[in-house]
Amino acid sequence: EYTVGLSDSEDRKTILSFAGLKSTISPSTLVSRIAKISKSSPCCLVVGLIYLERLKILYPSFNVTLRSFVRLFVTSSMIAAKFFDDFYCGIQTWADIGGIKHHELKKLE
Repeated sequence: EYTVGLSDSEDRKTILSFAGLKSTISPSTLVSRIAKISKSSPCCLVVGLIYLERLKILYPSFNVTLRSFVRLFVTSSMIAAKFFDDFYCGIQTWADIGGIKHHELKKLE
Protein backbone atom coordinates (compact mmCIF):
# COMPACT_ATOMS: atom_id res chain seq x y z
CA GLU A 1 0.00 0.00 0.00
CA TYR A 2 2.85 2.34 0.84
CA THR A 3 4.55 1.87 -2.55
CA VAL A 4 1.33 2.33 -4.49
CA GLY A 5 0.53 5.43 -2.43
CA LEU A 6 3.94 6.93 -3.19
CA SER A 7 3.40 6.38 -6.89
CA ASP A 8 0.18 8.39 -6.73
CA SER A 9 2.13 11.44 -5.65
CA GLU A 10 4.74 11.14 -8.42
CA ASP A 11 4.23 12.53 -11.90
CA ARG A 12 4.93 9.42 -13.98
CA LYS A 13 3.19 7.60 -16.79
CA THR A 14 0.64 4.84 -16.40
CA ILE A 15 -0.86 2.67 -19.11
CA LEU A 16 -4.19 4.35 -19.83
CA SER A 17 -6.06 1.05 -20.23
CA PHE A 18 -5.35 0.29 -16.59
CA ALA A 19 -5.98 3.79 -15.22
CA GLY A 20 -9.56 3.42 -14.01
CA LEU A 21 -11.47 5.42 -11.45
CA LYS A 22 -9.90 5.87 -8.04
CA SER A 23 -10.47 2.66 -6.15
CA THR A 24 -12.34 2.51 -2.87
CA ILE A 25 -10.57 -0.74 -2.00
CA SER A 26 -7.09 -0.80 -0.48
CA PRO A 27 -4.38 -3.04 -1.94
CA SER A 28 -4.34 -5.28 1.16
CA THR A 29 -8.12 -5.65 1.07
CA LEU A 30 -7.95 -6.52 -2.62
CA VAL A 31 -5.38 -9.25 -1.99
CA SER A 32 -7.56 -10.73 0.78
CA ARG A 33 -10.63 -10.51 -1.43
CA ILE A 34 -8.91 -12.27 -4.33
CA ALA A 35 -7.65 -15.05 -2.06
CA LYS A 36 -11.08 -15.58 -0.49
CA ILE A 37 -13.33 -15.35 -3.54
CA SER A 38 -11.18 -16.79 -6.33
CA LYS A 39 -9.76 -19.57 -4.16
CA SER A 40 -6.56 -19.27 -6.17
CA SER A 41 -3.43 -20.82 -4.75
CA PRO A 42 -1.24 -18.38 -2.80
CA CYS A 43 1.46 -18.73 -5.46
CA CYS A 44 -0.87 -17.05 -7.98
CA LEU A 45 -1.01 -13.93 -5.84
CA VAL A 46 2.78 -13.90 -5.60
CA VAL A 47 3.14 -14.51 -9.34
CA GLY A 48 0.64 -11.70 -9.98
CA LEU A 49 2.96 -9.35 -8.08
CA ILE A 50 5.98 -10.73 -9.94
CA TYR A 51 4.23 -9.92 -13.22
CA LEU A 52 3.80 -6.34 -12.01
CA GLU A 53 7.49 -6.17 -11.05
CA ARG A 54 8.44 -7.42 -14.52
CA LEU A 55 6.24 -4.75 -16.05
CA LYS A 56 8.10 -2.09 -14.05
CA ILE A 57 11.46 -3.54 -15.15
CA LEU A 58 10.46 -3.58 -18.83
CA TYR A 59 8.95 -0.09 -18.64
CA PRO A 60 10.86 1.90 -15.98
CA SER A 61 8.75 5.01 -16.49
CA PHE A 62 5.57 3.03 -15.86
CA ASN A 63 3.77 3.98 -12.67
CA VAL A 64 1.50 1.75 -10.57
CA THR A 65 -0.99 4.07 -8.87
CA LEU A 66 -4.00 3.43 -6.66
CA ARG A 67 -6.09 4.02 -9.79
CA SER A 68 -4.28 1.35 -11.78
CA PHE A 69 -3.37 -1.18 -9.07
CA VAL A 70 -6.77 -2.88 -8.86
CA ARG A 71 -6.99 -3.46 -12.60
CA LEU A 72 -3.35 -4.49 -12.89
CA PHE A 73 -3.38 -6.87 -9.94
CA VAL A 74 -6.73 -8.48 -10.76
CA THR A 75 -5.59 -9.04 -14.35
CA SER A 76 -2.15 -10.35 -13.43
CA SER A 77 -3.54 -12.65 -10.71
CA MET A 78 -6.19 -13.98 -13.10
CA ILE A 79 -3.55 -14.75 -15.73
CA ALA A 80 -1.38 -16.46 -13.11
CA ALA A 81 -4.34 -18.56 -11.93
CA LYS A 82 -5.12 -19.64 -15.48
CA PHE A 83 -1.53 -20.72 -15.97
CA PHE A 84 -0.74 -22.30 -12.58
CA ASP A 85 -4.01 -23.59 -11.11
CA ASP A 86 -5.89 -26.65 -12.34
CA PHE A 87 -9.22 -25.10 -11.42
CA TYR A 88 -9.87 -21.40 -11.60
CA CYS A 89 -12.94 -19.18 -11.56
CA GLY A 90 -14.33 -17.55 -14.68
CA ILE A 91 -13.69 -14.07 -15.95
CA GLN A 92 -17.02 -12.76 -14.58
CA THR A 93 -15.98 -13.72 -11.04
CA TRP A 94 -12.65 -11.95 -11.49
CA ALA A 95 -14.46 -8.90 -12.85
CA ASP A 96 -16.74 -8.90 -9.79
CA ILE A 97 -13.76 -9.19 -7.44
CA GLY A 98 -12.16 -6.08 -8.91
CA GLY A 99 -15.34 -4.15 -9.61
CA ILE A 100 -14.45 -4.14 -13.30
CA LYS A 101 -16.86 -4.70 -16.16
CA HIS A 102 -16.56 -8.13 -17.78
CA HIS A 103 -15.77 -6.77 -21.25
CA GLU A 104 -13.14 -4.38 -19.85
CA LEU A 105 -11.34 -7.18 -18.01
CA LYS A 106 -11.35 -9.24 -21.18
CA LYS A 107 -9.57 -6.39 -23.00
CA LEU A 108 -7.09 -5.92 -20.15
CA GLU A 109 -6.24 -9.61 -20.21
